[in-house]
Amino acid sequence: MAYYDSVTTWRLYSAEQSVGLGESLADVDAARRLVRKIKRSRWWRHNVVESARISLELGGEDLGEGEVASYARADSDHLPQRWTISIHPGMLNDLVLLHELAHCIAPRWSLSPRPRRKRQLPDHARLQLHGAGFAGAMAELVSEFGKGAIHDELRDAYNHFGVPVMTRPEYRSAVAASLEAEHDLAAWNEELARHLEENPKTRERSPKGWIPRRWGDVLFLARTKPGGRLGMDRLARIVSQVAQCTRNDIRTVESAIDLPDDIRVRRIALCMAVFFGLDPIYMRYQMGLTRWDCDVELEDLEPINLDWVELVGTMNQQLANRPPKWVVEGER
Repeated sequence: MAYYDSVTTWRLYSAEQSVGLGESLADVDAARRLVRKIKRSRWWRHNVVESARISLELGGEDLGEGEVASYARADSDHLPQRWTISIHPGMLNDLVLLHELAHCIAPRWSLSPRPRRKRQLPDHARLQLHGAGFAGAMAELVSEFGKGAIHDELRDAYNHFGVPVMTRPEYRSAVAASLEAEHDLAAWNEELARHLEENPKTRERSPKGWIPRRWGDVLFLARTKPGGRLGMDRLARIVSQVAQCTRNDIRTVESAIDLPDDIRVRRIALCMAVFFGLDPIYMRYQMGLTRWDCDVELEDLEPINLDWVELVGTMNQQLANRPPKWVVEGER
């Protein structure tokens, strides 16, 4: 299971891994004591807007091939009543625990500025899992309760890797807006449930035109997005600056069910993704597109998208200048 979903997550993980792990926790009871201490603190009372219950267990997940995971899960996408933090034994330290606790108090939704009419689908946007609100909560928790992980060091690491971090006032405002959005989402779900109960045949209708999700859909949608549609022939000429390409090759990539085995086709897909400026971390971990598997050097891609090349070059330099002090392969 890939755990890097975006450059935002890469920045935050890289920053955390460049500071010390903090204090090791002897067992699950020590972890629970730390959570109780935090929840009973003056800082928690003055800064945490929500009051959902938090339980902690020793467990996590073994993902195979040496990867493990710790996680925090809510019992609902909106207005959760309970969070469960599950820590893998290999990640039992205060930095990982504070990371999971930050998930429990970070803002989750961005409030739409447009009021919703009855039965209208809400258009509130889900915030990034490791975005500025999460980083703000994490920095404050480490400042107040971290032992080995020094607050200033984490702040310096966030700054080095370009992690966006909310200030305390911004964080509180974002959480309040998130809760307002979540109340609206809960109201919409209730309206939908009543509508389905009153109109049972609605449940039996199947959506028309549904197409199973394919690997190439992301690239197809990038090429055909509203207001920016690009013809296959033009895209083929752009890609041909790096890899010989025809409109049939574009069609092959966009219709691919899975990551292509053919290196030539995979190279074309890489060039397409770079031209569209797709998130390089998403490309690597979610799409499986890497330059070294396609026999492409970073500078080869400059004619297609110089900004993308410069972003990756900057990320590589950031990591070289501040390498990880520890690595745990898995989600958190």
